[in-house]
Amino acid sequence: MYDAINALTLDSSQIYRLALENRIELRRGDALISLEEGTFAFFSPFDGRVTGAVFSGRGHVLAVPRDPVEKQQMGRFLGSPVLDETFVSAYFRFTDGAADELLSQFRKASLSPQRDTSFVPLWEPTLAHVNPLYTLRILVDFLSPDPRPAFYANLDGASTGPFDIVVDGQRDEQFLLGQTIKNAAGTFYDIWTSHRVPNLPARTVAFRALHYSLESSILPNNSLDATATIQVRAETGNARILVFELSRALTVDRVTGEHGEPLEFFQNEGMTLHERSTRGNDYLYVVLPAVLSQDQEFMLHFHYHGNVIEDAGNGVLFVGARESWYPHLGDPAEFAAYDLAIRWPRKLRLVATGSKLDEHEEGEFRIGHWKTEKPTAVAGFNLGEYATSSVTSGGHFVDVYANRELEENLRSRMQASPADGIPIPSHTVGAPSARLAMTLPVPTPSPANALKQLGKEIDSSIHFYETFSGPFPFHNLSVSQIPGTFGQGWPGLLYVSTLSFLSPEAQQRAGLSPSGQEHFTELVPYHEVAHQWWGNVVGWSSYRDQWIDEAISNYLALLFADSRGNPEHALRIWLSRYRRQLTEKSPDADEPAGDIGALTLGLRLNSSKSPSAYERVVYSKGSWIIHMLREMLRQPG
Repeated sequence: MYDAINALTLDSSQIYRLALENRIELRRGDALISLEEGTFAFFSPFDGRVTGAVFSGRGHVLAVPRDPVEKQQMGRFLGSPVLDETFVSAYFRFTDGAADELLSQFRKASLSPQRDTSFVPLWEPTLAHVNPLYTLRILVDFLSPDPRPAFYANLDGASTGPFDIVVDGQRDEQFLLGQTIKNAAGTFYDIWTSHRVPNLPARTVAFRALHYSLESSILPNNSLDATATIQVRAETGNARILVFELSRALTVDRVTGEHGEPLEFFQNEGMTLHERSTRGNDYLYVVLPAVLSQDQEFMLHFHYHGNVIEDAGNGVLFVGARESWYPHLGDPAEFAAYDLAIRWPRKLRLVATGSKLDEHEEGEFRIGHWKTEKPTAVAGFNLGEYATSSVTSGGHFVDVYANRELEENLRSRMQASPADGIPIPSHTVGAPSARLAMTLPVPTPSPANALKQLGKEIDSSIHFYETFSGPFPFHNLSVSQIPGTFGQGWPGLLYVSTLSFLSPEAQQRAGLSPSGQEHFTELVPYHEVAHQWWGNVVGWSSYRDQWIDEAISNYLALLFADSRGNPEHALRIWLSRYRRQLTEKSPDADEPAGDIGALTLGLRLNSSKSPSAYERVVYSKGSWIIHMLREMLRQPG
């Protein structure tokens, strides 16, 4: 069925010639699409249904979003809050009633289909390239007893270039206008507007994961060979296809049901590993043999392999696909129990989410077993030739892990000429805007030197945060080093930038300005600690809410920095810095951060016009909003 849908082409006997007096219209969501003059052709039917069409000629589209935030975004990308655009060609795919609507209008306009074998070849290269993008979506509705219809249109605008109109019942926000843009900073999908359609039903969660059992082997070449057994519950009783997140760097060998029966699955169909890396996606579709009844529980078994562990050089390893190294079902607010069994080369240390139940050697490997104490939204691990230090305090303990050597990129930069500083990405809050000179080469520092002190300070932050957020939610916290200029806070596991493990002198040699040093020393580790509550206990189910967890975590880190008594790190100093950041235009943005858009746009803030706006806006504006709320609610005195 997949191959047949993918191979669909135009029906040369269903060609229509449209004149100005005909004016065929389709209204989808907030968009009105008019086909004014040109040639129109339907796809050949599949199983008695037409799922697509194309148009060449002249058409027009008008769209006006209702929400002020969405209007602002339309104005930012289009120069106007209204999409009022002429287009010269259109590619349509749909599972709704679009074909019947169009045929009805053709009949009313007294238009009859003609045979034209010359028109079809003009579109064949486009269909071969574009059809695979929509095949799975169409298949989902064919296999569902309760389909949520979809309508996709790619229009070639006279002034905008190609752009998309989407109305899809499987999306939380059914209506979308957007465009792919490539520039010097990379490839972006700029979303002009995305919102719910009032008369369409809200998307329901068809399946929910209850328990993950993950057994993984890390081979001597650092590749991963793994199995996953996932206990799932059918929530609605009207769906057959499950969509998992899984890194495109991993290849699924098989998926089976609880009795070992093989199941159909789709993962970047027809692509080589190289093609996956450049234009693939991180999704895995699994097809059940039949619809299961509501609340029925069942097991799925996966076997997969690939490379998600990256080598930063000089013996420094880290997990690249931290969010997608196993098949994950659901959003960040869907919690499940995890059981992890991992086998890895004996020379390495490995840390993971959950409580460690066992670790032992077996030949040239170590085998460890972890189990989460409570349901969590995600599980992860990290590994390396670590040194370690522990702090035990009250009802929890903190283990800090770091490599004895720097990653190659940072080591080589620290040995470079004084003119070569390390550029800190503009999305790193508080970072310098230009390179800084380094001192003459001196012995390379070791991240492991900071283990004890960093462990004590992280433990202090936990006690500080407990006064605001309640008891620490886990018995242990593992803090692991990761190359780069970022951090992440998984349940009971932190990934913290190498720069946070360095002394002020070493940070200066690495090219950090005083404000950059303060950022990595005073904020990054403790922001991730705060995510143990805000992100791993309180999650978000919509991209529009993610800023809340980020803002609270960052504001708590500011309060912790303020509590340590250094007047240069007082809360007012950080907030003043954030205010300046919101009013300044960064080198990679087209306008000041505070004007780019609302916090509720989430990752949509990142676009071709402002590639790193999410971090700059959410951390700065978000912290100010939490500060405002705190000042409004606190008691006098």
